[in-house]
Amino acid sequence: MPEEEEKLDTQEIKETQETQDEMKTFSVLDDTNCPIQHKHTGTDTPKIKYRNIMDKDHASTHESGGTDKISIAGLTKVTTEASSATPTINSDNTDLHSITALATAITSMTTNLSGTPVNGQKLLIRILDNATGRAITWGAKFEDRGMALPTTTTASKLLTVGFIYDTVDSIWGCVAVADET
Repeated sequence: MPEEEEKLDTQEIKETQETQDEMKTFSVLDDTNCPIQHKHTGTDTPKIKYRNIMDKDHASTHESGGTDKISIAGLTKVTTEASSATPTINSDNTDLHSITALATAITSMTTNLSGTPVNGQKLLIRILDNATGRAITWGAKFEDRGMALPTTTTASKLLTVGFIYDTVDSIWGCVAVADET
């Protein structure tokens, strides 16, 4: 394997800051092993520049319009709340939402669901109750997509549920369920 290809398998994050304009530059490899450079200054709309070097004959540089979203492999955005009948999840701000001491039944996971997810975006939801099993009602934005949506927690056991977003149906499809043993 050529040395160049070996470098593509290494996920590397470098951050530099230019103090005069507080610009941050992040150089990473995304999950398709394409290097990405993200520059952001203060309150401007972030723009993403990336170079596609996978096709050596047609390498190209691209810039987003500032509204594109990227997911950087290895970095997980986590949000947490203790307990809620209608958990607050913003898919723009989290990849993993953790409920740490659920003390009531969840009447709707959809009510306070917000954000603009992209096709194929992943979301993990972890729920731990307060030593009493609790009911879970998912609502219209979640459905079975290979795994059945769990309807209850098991007392004092961590429940982890994995979803992938489908923009065609505007739905979070359940693809994984793990109940702590």
